[in-house]
Amino acid sequence: MGVYENLTSVQRKGTFIAHNHGANALLQLRTVEQFYSDPISARLYEVIYAHLLLGNLQTAKRPAIPTRDVVKVDELLPSLYKNSNAFVIRLIWREAMLHARWHEMKQSTNPPTNRLALQELLQTALELDDDYQAWESQITPAWSYHATPNTPEARSNYDPKWQKLFLGCRGAPEEIHSYPSVKRAWIWGFYRTSRVLVLRDLLEMLNWMLRFRDPGRSAAAQGQTVPTALSDRTLRIHHSVATARLVEVIERNCSAMIGSLTVPIHMKSIDDVVGMRGYVDIWPLGTMDAVLCSGLVPDSTAGNSPQDTGQMPTPPSAYTHQSNTPPHLISATSNLSSSSEPSENLESYATAPQFSDLNTIRSRSGLSSSPSPPANVPTFDPNAKKDHIFDPHPAHPYDRPLDLPPLEFETVIPRRIDVAARREWINRLLYYFATELGLKKALWVPVMQGFMPMVKPMVDEILSQERRF
Repeated sequence: MGVYENLTSVQRKGTFIAHNHGANALLQLRTVEQFYSDPISARLYEVIYAHLLLGNLQTAKRPAIPTRDVVKVDELLPSLYKNSNAFVIRLIWREAMLHARWHEMKQSTNPPTNRLALQELLQTALELDDDYQAWESQITPAWSYHATPNTPEARSNYDPKWQKLFLGCRGAPEEIHSYPSVKRAWIWGFYRTSRVLVLRDLLEMLNWMLRFRDPGRSAAAQGQTVPTALSDRTLRIHHSVATARLVEVIERNCSAMIGSLTVPIHMKSIDDVVGMRGYVDIWPLGTMDAVLCSGLVPDSTAGNSPQDTGQMPTPPSAYTHQSNTPPHLISATSNLSSSSEPSENLESYATAPQFSDLNTIRSRSGLSSSPSPPANVPTFDPNAKKDHIFDPHPAHPYDRPLDLPPLEFETVIPRRIDVAARREWINRLLYYFATELGLKKALWVPVMQGFMPMVKPMVDEILSQERRF
């Protein structure tokens, strides 16, 4: 019911969450072994299981699925889901837990004030991302997909509509991926998008820690052993590696989007309207757009205006400041805005207004911002606004990267993305899903992020030209 609602309804009004709770209750009525006694109920379990995890990731809530069930499913799922004892859904379950813990920590009335307080969670994030990397580097033939450089020759194999809309336009990815089935494309998208969240959590933790004093400096002054795991140099190296991996995962995830639109579907032609083709891409696209506007991705057009770089101005901070400022914390800065915001019901993907009201919504591109240094580690304000509809909570000022000088020698130099162009490309896809596949919820990102005036005329013109032939 929740999937059907997402395919057909413009807004949830809380019913999707109700369906999620109902699905979780149903899972508790039978054991995992009972579900896997029949292939049909086993498939149903897999779908419910995955959608519950997706909901947890989107809301930054801890999974309700017990750990014992996660282990049992690992034993019972088909070999397609396994590779060298690394279970991809278990990886995603671990990220859902990490994601929830990180957001709980940021929203705490006593947020971390030093690097040591974040060390355990940082180590968990580093190990989890390494496990994600290991799973992908050891994939079996059952998980393979075809990747082709996005060249004019490769594009010529696709329908002219796809070439004009997504393959040869501004912001298109460097590769084109193709998959043998929608399910394979969906699981890969689930894996990559959850890893984007792992890397976002990791980079935010590192940005927090780099704002705090290096404990090695005071230890060295006192003749003590320097804790190198928390040193500026170590954290900066972790930051470079995580940033490079984030760029790589975003590139691959974008390269996979066209695959779901062209993958063969039983008893369907390529011209049939199949909402599921776009449905499996909405969450990856929305999540990537949120990360691209967070400032965590190196921008190849850095130094231009916010509009040119695709970075929307930051809304008012979701956090209030405490007194008794430690001197080493005063140097952190954040961009805060004092301008008026769209109404509160626009801030959640679950409580969006009616589709007929879209033309009255003021996009974030009209907001202004002004810098203001935080006095101390800010504390969470539950009434604050979010930067992006796909963010689970408002951003913390410490989440954003610092302007740090380069290291003496860079171990990894992250690639850069034209953020504005890539976000335009993402929003073209979302607008197409809404208008051509009937997925009206796909409009929320283009509308809320101010891309409708840009992408609507371009997509409409291309589709109009194609219909003339």
